[in-house]
Amino acid sequence: MRRHACNIVPAMVGAGLLFGLGFPAAAQTRVSIDDLNVLYQPEPAHYQPSGDDLDLADQGKSFEVSCVISASGRLNDCEAEDNDMADQNFVDVAVESVSKWVVGTETRSGESVVGRVVTITCRFRLEGSEERTQVAAR
Repeated sequence: MRRHACNIVPAMVGAGLLFGLGFPAAAQTRVSIDDLNVLYQPEPAHYQPSGDDLDLADQGKSFEVSCVISASGRLNDCEAEDNDMADQNFVDVAVESVSKWVVGTETRSGESVVGRVVTITCRFRLEGSEERTQVAAR
């Protein structure tokens, strides 16, 4: 059995605009996850691909999930950016997992991030021998 993992890792994202994601104009300024204190990441979620060919097709691929930071620090309106993943159900699981994160509402230097967008990079890789997909926040 093979185990599959999506490691959700911090994305190095500078200031910029999001186009085509449907976020309000005020929420389009990005902030790097490296500038935030991550207060909560859920335990890894597990996902079983529907076919063995899907895991091989997605091996080593990555995609980004962008979310708006709420006043409580929860990540809202999370959406996967364009990607070429063969198994879009895996993308849905990753988006759901990222949407459970909670971050501080200020950068490490004290700047408010409420209403700004943070981007998390998700990477898919085969791991071990169990047939399970793991969405793990790192």
